[in-house]
Amino acid sequence: MRFDNISIIGNGVSGIATFISLVMYSNIKIITFISPTEMGGSEAFSDASKEMICNTSVGSISVVPNNQNDFLLFLISIGKFVTVDDFVPRYLVDLYIKNRYELFHEIALSKGIKINHIKEKVQCINYSYSPYTIKTENKKEYLTDAVVVCSGYSNNRVPSIFEKHIKQETFYVSPYPLKNVMERLSKNSNVLIIGSKLSAIETSIQLAKNKHIVTMLSPSGELPAVRGHTVPLRTSILRKNSLEKMDFRDLNLGKKIVNAINKSLILNFKSSIYSQVSRKVSPIDRLREELKLALDGKIYWQDIMVEVIDKLNELLLTQSIDIRSEFINKCTPIIDRYMGACSIQSAEILLNKLIDNKIKLRKGIVSDVIKEKKWNVSWVNDSDLFDAIILATGRELPDFYIKDDNDELFFNKENLCRKATITKNYRLFNNGMDKEEYIWFIGVSSHSSIPLINAIYPITLQVQEVGEWFRLNKDNLLGYNYFH
Repeated sequence: MRFDNISIIGNGVSGIATFISLVMYSNIKIITFISPTEMGGSEAFSDASKEMICNTSVGSISVVPNNQNDFLLFLISIGKFVTVDDFVPRYLVDLYIKNRYELFHEIALSKGIKINHIKEKVQCINYSYSPYTIKTENKKEYLTDAVVVCSGYSNNRVPSIFEKHIKQETFYVSPYPLKNVMERLSKNSNVLIIGSKLSAIETSIQLAKNKHIVTMLSPSGELPAVRGHTVPLRTSILRKNSLEKMDFRDLNLGKKIVNAINKSLILNFKSSIYSQVSRKVSPIDRLREELKLALDGKIYWQDIMVEVIDKLNELLLTQSIDIRSEFINKCTPIIDRYMGACSIQSAEILLNKLIDNKIKLRKGIVSDVIKEKKWNVSWVNDSDLFDAIILATGRELPDFYIKDDNDELFFNKENLCRKATITKNYRLFNNGMDKEEYIWFIGVSSHSSIPLINAIYPITLQVQEVGEWFRLNKDNLLGYNYFH
C-alpha cells in the first residue's frame, strides 16, 4: 500500500517531533493529529515559570532530526545567547516546540501536505484490514494508512494510602500545572510533598520562594545527583565492546555497568567514578559535595551518560520483554539518580533552602493519613500536621492491549486482552499474521521496547528512523483521502 495518509496520536513533544520528521523525509499527503489538547502542549514545559530550569542541556533538546543544534539556533534567534552546554528555563522549550510546529506547518503546506487536528481521545485502532480504523471515545471512526502513537505517559501514580483522599480540596495528585496549585494554596501553608526527585524538587523550590513551608518525604530520602551539562558527544568515550559482552540476566548487571563506566572514565579522563560522586551519608552533605564537584568541573560521568543510555537502549532492543523488565528492576535504581540529575542552578537553590530549613527532607513511607482541619500524616517514628499534600510521584508508563479475535489495539485495558508486543523497530507485532503492522510507538509509548526513553534526544533519533522508513517506502500502491 501507499502511505498517503498518516495519523499521529498525541501532539506533545514526541508528536511534534514525529510531524517534523514526516514533513522532512516523506511524501505523505495528509497528516492528522488526534488529541484533545493544544498543539505542542506538554506537562513538562507548558505553564512553566521562568525559574523552572531544564535538567538537560541546550544541545540535547532539538526536535528536528539530524540537527542537534536547532534549539540553540532558535534561542539565538530570540536574543538568548547561550551555549550547547547550558541549562535554560523550561518555558523556552515550550516556545521552541510551538515555534517549530508553526514553521514545519508552513513547510508542509508549501509541499501540498494537508494537516488536520481532531480534538478527540483515541479508544482503539482496528488493524484487521487496510486502511486501519481509529475509533475515538466519542464513538467516531477515522480511516488511515498508518499510525504513529505518541500518547505520552498514562495516569498519575497515586499510592494506595492516598486513594480515598484524591477529591479533597487540599490534596493534589500532581504538582502540575504548578501555577494552579500555587493559586489555591493558603498563605504560608505547611505543605507535604511526596517524592524527592526532580518534580518534587522544583515544586519545593517554587513553594519555598513563595514563603510556604515545605517537607519532601520519600522512601529513599535521597536527592538526585548534580550535573553541569548533558550533551551527546561526537566521539565515543565508552571502551569498545564494554557493554556488548554483558549478560543481561546477570544478577550483578548493575555493578558491572558501573565498572564498565568506571574503566572508560579512567582511560579517558584519568579519574575514577568514585572520585566524582559523594559518599556522604547525609543528603544535604552529599548535595553540597556533589554541587562543588560539578562547579569545579570534576564530574566526567555526565560526559558519558548519554552514550551509555544510547548503547543500553540499542542492546536492550535485542533482548526479550522479560529481560528488559528485569533490567528495569535491577538497574534503574542505580542509573536513575544520574539520568535524573539536577542542574547546577536548581541544586544551588535547593541546598540554600535546605540549609535555611525552608525545605525539609525526610525519609519514610506514609503509614497513616487522617484529614481533619489539617492533614495528620504519619510515617515511621514521625508524624506532622500539614495544610496541603502534593504528590510528586510521577506518572505511570503507558501499556497497550490487544484483542486478538478482531485485531484491535486498545489504549486502556479491556476484558480478554493481552499486552501488545512492540518490536525493536518500535512497531506493533501481529502475532496471528507473524508480521509488523504499520503502527509505530514513539517516546514513552515505546518504553516496553526501548526502556530508557525519558528525554527529547532519543525521541528525535526515533522519529528520524520513522521518517526515513516512510521515505524509503514511498512508492507503493495508491493511497486514499479519508479526511475531508
